[in-house]
Amino acid sequence: APGVSSERLRGEIQRLFDRFTAKQVSDADLDAAKRRVRVSFLSGLESDPGLALSLAKTELFYGDWRKISLFYRTMLETTAEDLERLVKKYLRE
Repeated sequence: APGVSSERLRGEIQRLFDRFTAKQVSDADLDAAKRRVRVSFLSGLESDPGLALSLAKTELFYGDWRKISLFYRTMLETTAEDLERLVKKYLRE
């Protein structure tokens, strides 16, 4: 926002990260998040434009549209411990 210093913005972002990283994700929360992602992903494949977009994203992110199931498999296999490891690596100072 105009008039907001970069220091204040950084502080607010850090505060959000701190709040997010203060506790581990519960299995129930992780299952709910996976369910939402699964529904979104699969419903996106039901239409031609949705399928085309998914294939294009897969090509962009993985370099091969044939790896479309890689995202889905990875999401299903993700554990709370995986999230904790990534939080420690990328979000904590």
